[in-house]
Amino acid sequence: LPALGLFCGRTEEGEKESTESFGTGDKDSSVSGCSDSGTPYSFDDEDDEDDPIEELSELMEEASDELDMLDRQERKSESKGTERDITPMELCNSIDWNELHKAMKFDIIRHPINSDLDPAGLIKQVKPLAKKLAKEIKPYFLPKNNYPQRGKKRGRIDARALYKTSFNEDRVFYKKAEPSQRLDVAAYLLIDGSGSMSDQSKYIRAREAAMLCHLTLKELQIVHAATLFDAEFRRERHRGYMVRHEALINFSTSLIDNGANLMRVRHKSDNRDGYSIRIAAKELAMRPEKKKILLVLSDGEPYHGIDHYGCGVGQMDSRRAVIEAERDNIIVIGIHFGEVPSEAHKLMYPNLVYSKIEPLPSVLGATLKRALTK
Repeated sequence: LPALGLFCGRTEEGEKESTESFGTGDKDSSVSGCSDSGTPYSFDDEDDEDDPIEELSELMEEASDELDMLDRQERKSESKGTERDITPMELCNSIDWNELHKAMKFDIIRHPINSDLDPAGLIKQVKPLAKKLAKEIKPYFLPKNNYPQRGKKRGRIDARALYKTSFNEDRVFYKKAEPSQRLDVAAYLLIDGSGSMSDQSKYIRAREAAMLCHLTLKELQIVHAATLFDAEFRRERHRGYMVRHEALINFSTSLIDNGANLMRVRHKSDNRDGYSIRIAAKELAMRPEKKKILLVLSDGEPYHGIDHYGCGVGQMDSRRAVIEAERDNIIVIGIHFGEVPSEAHKLMYPNLVYSKIEPLPSVLGATLKRALTK
């Protein structure tokens, strides 16, 4: 490229400046010096021997990744400007309900952040486990692609920037970027608040697991939400035709929330798992993050007495809800409480975790790794 001769100095001082702007000047440098006669630099970069088709493919893939990153940044910027609590009606209207759920009504109960409930004892109990889990799973959330830093005066030659030499520009190099530590992930904790969670104090174990997950996600700076779900008994206000979600942690404040509202995890009424999974999946799908994870903390016994939603019907509907979420690229993991999970519960959640609180970081960590590397 004759234009590259623009960088050749005619004086000894000019030669030094030119060498500095192109690299270190070592023998193995990819750029050779200028001769006394003013011969242009020759670029003997070892990458020149690469297959041009392969290089073009890599460039196209890299450009696609960078555009994808810019698109995510734009969506995040837009969501920050319009972020608000979505109404129950908006959520319901955005879902194409099957006949099984069309008669149901839906409501969200909200609580102020960092309420007067005291989570200090529970935090002290699970915090060491949360740090262990965070350390174990963080590498699997980090982005795989390192976007190059272009427009540098030193580094490797950027073939796409060589045209700049015609305009007396010397920023025709690039450097590989350091791996980003920011995790492009959103998570949702959907916690069973049905009456069956009273058996063997399953709701207490669910509360411990929820706090463990919350502290882990905070440690990793992953935005998340936590919701307790149940459905009315027949004798209640709406005669049973009501599914309730109690918002314990919101996406917008999750990274500054002390988790006090997780102390509200308790056993309440019936439960309609398939309905609640679809609501949670819709909330996650609206998030701008690339990776989305739905954790369902339950004993795997969906039952709503108003229309005999239970046994085979409830379990199969819950399985269909999980499949629908997975089609939207949401990773769904079930965390089981109670006796050894039934075959039906395993069918509902192919990624199913069953463990006491102490070994839960290792078991949940292994399941997350498997799900994220599929």
